[in-house]
Amino acid sequence: KSDVLEVSPQVATRGDALESCLAACRKWGVRLHAWKCCWTVGGVCSPEMRKRLTDEGRFQTDIDGNPVPGFLCPNHPANHRLQVESMTELARKGVDGINYDFIRYNDSPYRTCFCRHCLTAFEKELGHSLTNGPQQIVGDKSLFTAWGEFRARSIGRAVCEVSERVRRENPKVEISTTGGGDGTTYRISCGRDWVTWARAGWVDFVFLMDYDHGLERFTETVVRQAAVKTGKCRVYPGLGPSCWP
Repeated sequence: KSDVLEVSPQVATRGDALESCLAACRKWGVRLHAWKCCWTVGGVCSPEMRKRLTDEGRFQTDIDGNPVPGFLCPNHPANHRLQVESMTELARKGVDGINYDFIRYNDSPYRTCFCRHCLTAFEKELGHSLTNGPQQIVGDKSLFTAWGEFRARSIGRAVCEVSERVRRENPKVEISTTGGGDGTTYRISCGRDWVTWARAGWVDFVFLMDYDHGLERFTETVVRQAAVKTGKCRVYPGLGPSCWP
């Protein structure tokens, strides 16, 4: 049950899954960390909601100006509010932790998002207008680099605000995120800058998606990650058995 997100019709017939899970966890002494898919709607939202999001221009936009169905734009004001309010609502419900997943741009590096909200915000940071935003950004090395950093900061704004709200309303709730690589790769490829979030204290721990079935490569990855300075933030390398042959 949510005052912020679209509510599944199953809640009316099967009850609130979060309430049931939380009750079971309390009974057996298990800590509950709620997993939240953030900038993606995946296959769970209704056709009516998907149309509304499309009509409102809330999906990420590719370099040709086409919406990327399923991924919401972090710089759209309504999406930013949705992210902050939904995570804060979860924290108020009595869970022990909240976890970010899909807190990123679409996986195609640098190919999203070129909507008017993103381009306007980027131009504001640059201090001047672009004549042909997407093509200029992709074709200019310095702009290309600045664009990647801009995308990471765009997502970081929401992570920072959620941290401030949750720490104020319920300091006992732990905030975590998924991540991967050594930090740099994820910041550049999809804007998920987990190292900055860790160092700033916006997250308490990070699950690293080291879903590699080769022991040597997995070991190299974990050793590299262990060398990353993350302050008080804990880092947990994560195995992905479902990805293995």
